[in-house]
Amino acid sequence: MKELNTAQAWEILGGLSKPGKMPGWSIGLPAKECNTGGKLQNVKGSVCNNCYALKGCYVFKVVQDAQYRRLKALQHHLWVHAMVVLINNKKPDVFRWHDSGDVQNLEHLNKIFEVCKQTPTRRHWMPTKEAWVKDHLHRAPKNLTIRISSPMVDQGPIKSWPNTSTVVTKKATCPAPQQGGQCLDCRKCWNPKIKNISYFYLVYILIGLGIILLWILFPQSLLLLFLIIASYHFGKEDSEFISKNQKQSFLLKTFKGFEFKGTNCSHPFAKLDFDYDVPMLDAQFVNLEQGTGIVHCAPSHGPDDFNLCLNNNIKAVETVDDDGKYTKHVLNFEGIHIFKANPIVIEKLKNEKNLLANGKLNHSYPHSWRSKAPLVHRATPQWFISMESHKLRDKALKAIDDTEFYPAKGKERLRSMIETRPDWCVSRQRVWGVPLPIFISKSDGKVLVDEDVFENIASIYEKEGSDCWFSDDPQKFLGDKYKAEDFVKLKDIVEVWFDSGSTHSFVLEKRRDLKWPASMYLEGSDQHRGWFHSSLLESCGTRGRAPFESILSHGFVMDGKGLKMSKSLGNQIFPEDILKKYGADILRVWVTASDYSEDLRIDYSILEQHAEAYRKIRNTFRYLMGNINDNYSEQEYANIDISKLPELEKLMLHKLYILNEKFKANFREYNFHVLYKELLNFCTVDLSSFYLSLIHI
Repeated sequence: MKELNTAQAWEILGGLSKPGKMPGWSIGLPAKECNTGGKLQNVKGSVCNNCYALKGCYVFKVVQDAQYRRLKALQHHLWVHAMVVLINNKKPDVFRWHDSGDVQNLEHLNKIFEVCKQTPTRRHWMPTKEAWVKDHLHRAPKNLTIRISSPMVDQGPIKSWPNTSTVVTKKATCPAPQQGGQCLDCRKCWNPKIKNISYFYLVYILIGLGIILLWILFPQSLLLLFLIIASYHFGKEDSEFISKNQKQSFLLKTFKGFEFKGTNCSHPFAKLDFDYDVPMLDAQFVNLEQGTGIVHCAPSHGPDDFNLCLNNNIKAVETVDDDGKYTKHVLNFEGIHIFKANPIVIEKLKNEKNLLANGKLNHSYPHSWRSKAPLVHRATPQWFISMESHKLRDKALKAIDDTEFYPAKGKERLRSMIETRPDWCVSRQRVWGVPLPIFISKSDGKVLVDEDVFENIASIYEKEGSDCWFSDDPQKFLGDKYKAEDFVKLKDIVEVWFDSGSTHSFVLEKRRDLKWPASMYLEGSDQHRGWFHSSLLESCGTRGRAPFESILSHGFVMDGKGLKMSKSLGNQIFPEDILKKYGADILRVWVTASDYSEDLRIDYSILEQHAEAYRKIRNTFRYLMGNINDNYSEQEYANIDISKLPELEKLMLHKLYILNEKFKANFREYNFHVLYKELLNFCTVDLSSFYLSLIHI
């Protein structure tokens, strides 16, 4: 299985959310897509009538879009793994399933069970209105509490359902009404020992009356109240930070976000020569689920900001140099390291009387996966291969249509990547790699394009290797036509995927025992983004077609539970150990019997099953060969009069013919696991249990 980082997991899932009434994290789905709840929404007196998840911030398009992204993500083959990564990263003591929405089907429920199993140190809670879930409660992990709600208000608990939730209009066991409608850390409903929890239906009315009373008595507190309420959907850290630091505030006017479009703000350091306006820009990547909805833009330090400012004709300038220090473009702070500048900036804001508050927030931040050191994104000059200027994208998409994919779903996966990918950045700034052999004129900044120079560089590389680009005199590569002092020699290297993508050229075209294009490229499913992808683009750009006629992608070898093998888990299994215990044939049988289109599971119990199946096949053939007459002589099949054979023999020949046709079809489609099952069934059922038993009689 592909190892995901937090950003990749977040992208797959469409993100998590924070439930409004309790601490921790949750994942929300669209309430409109609830199977049972969707029907109850229009039933008067039901618990889903007037559903909270169909009102308030839930009606906003950005919220709904996020929910539907999460719903679609349920079909992703890495959904379970991504959920485990995010839950482990966020480290919630408790995790709620479905702040909005509900379980979609049994497959969805099984995935939830698996996530809970793989996060055994977390407590999970899932409220649901799907009655069928009760049939699977016995399989639920111990760290997951499931409460199945009574469908109608005041219906009361249903005895056959353990851990029922009931909505009542009066006396309640849930203490939320005494806690301002908040769950806080009560967690009674998370306790599986409590068989029924009653929720007070009128609590929202009481909260509303409390807000009105508070507004009448203390009108200046409305802004603070708004911030507290907003924290339920926009992130508690931000609102708590503001509420702690805001001394006194008064509500003057409320605005919709779109009303700020086209507004220019004054820079807080305007008196310190930061004499430019700060425009308010409408951005789709800002949502209502995280943050305040208003963020700063740094076009040189993030792709979203870069593209937004580019579309608004705002130029990205280099504000941070290679050493992590501010450049001359950041007035009054030039030469200061970015992580040491915070107290200095705060002090200057105080001096300018433009500091509202300061403090620390807990939030996600890019960091090195190895050293955990914080990272800073920087916009730097790079070299790109255009996807449009020479119709590279169109060529690649046509090549995909001309390619056979095994399994077929790989075609759409690669196609979607090509359709949406940006221009190909092929340069890197590292100390080791294949150099980009580019000279840039000092006089006009143009790239030197000269076939003689290119051929000269290529011949030198072939003789001496590419490292000479960094060590030898530039004049050696330019020859006699140009002077080295007139040019700058590029120090960038080519990204490694361009290297891998060009292997078809110096492997397939250089070896006489191989052909171009290759009959098949075979690799793991992660190579749709890697080797398959880069090879396709490189070949289409230089030769107009794919370097392969077909692609076969396979999953990854996992342990028997579907977990990635690792030393820390101690779940590794080594081929040499398998060979010692079972022999090579059993390992071959496991390979043949596994569906390569998905992740392949292996442990000794699985191998034992294949060993038993192998013995059945082997014993069947041994019995057949042992019953051949000693006077057996080879005969021409065409000379045998089948019509004169016994009916039983005719039947078995017919079955054998069908099996042979299936074999040929499965071989053509590389469905070896289907072929294996057909052979096993034929040997154990048709031959052993049926044919051989009748002959023996």
